[in-house]
Amino acid sequence: HGSAHEEGGRSGLYCDKNRLNQPRMAVSPEKNDRKFLRFASLGVQMAVLIYAGSELGKYLDAKYPSDKNWYTMACILAAVALSFYQLIKEMPKD
Repeated sequence: HGSAHEEGGRSGLYCDKNRLNQPRMAVSPEKNDRKFLRFASLGVQMAVLIYAGSELGKYLDAKYPSDKNWYTMACILAAVALSFYQLIKEMPKD
């Protein structure tokens, strides 16, 4: 009934010999383009998020003056942390 001995004597593993000699297909250019666009758009997202954080910080510093622009620094750091979180979340799980 389809034991390992009937399928070539291997213990539980079945190997398709026809697939072993086939040349590997290169990654299609379309797939590379999609990957490039995904990460390029992620870079743009990061830049926009950090810029928005800096503008929010400047606005808060102008509205609530402090000696060292704490709001600008805090908003930029928060934007950088959020953009890294998005980057790590989007990375392939390979």
